[in-house]
Amino acid sequence: MTNRRLVRVLLALLGSVLLLGCGSNSPRSVEPVKGTVVGSVSYVGLPAEYRIYYAPVGASVSERASIRVSSGGSDRRKGQIDAGNDLFSIELPEGQYEVVLWEVSEGRAQIRPEQPFAAPFTVVPGRSVYIGRFDFKHQQGIRSRESSVDVTYSDQLQQDVALFQDDRAMKDAPDLRLGINEGMRMQWSSDAGATDKAVSLIVFSSF
Repeated sequence: MTNRRLVRVLLALLGSVLLLGCGSNSPRSVEPVKGTVVGSVSYVGLPAEYRIYYAPVGASVSERASIRVSSGGSDRRKGQIDAGNDLFSIELPEGQYEVVLWEVSEGRAQIRPEQPFAAPFTVVPGRSVYIGRFDFKHQQGIRSRESSVDVTYSDQLQQDVALFQDDRAMKDAPDLRLGINEGMRMQWSSDAGATDKAVSLIVFSSF
């Protein structure tokens, strides 16, 4: 067999091997490894920052993460009352999680409930889950002795779907399902005479 013919045979064999290899390694669909978590924050009061803390079930305090919403923007004029509604959307790995804490802050002054709570939800890859709405109302600055804060955490799925129907995060979650207990409602208030599970609040300040 001449050298040229040998080369042609080897090239033909190599081509056959490459074709077989391509056929056996055809692209496979990649399953999503994260799910989407959707919720909302509404607020009425002086400019402040609002945080919602969540964590995997059974996690330590150091493993908590937060969702942050700010009111007032850069124009935080003294005494100005702000009102707004914000939709949040984050991606999380598959697993069991729970909302455990909320926080209102002005600079380094913060207000939180005395005790953490637990509102569990499950993240499923490729799915979108709704974890509720937080309503914040505070009419006095956090540093004020008369600081008053009322917070309600509840299932407002239908209302939020209607309110944020044009929001990109809502459009990206067409299969949105309820992730917390239907009709769930928790309420905190700095008013000792308030109904609905009134609790005292702790003010942390380094001033």
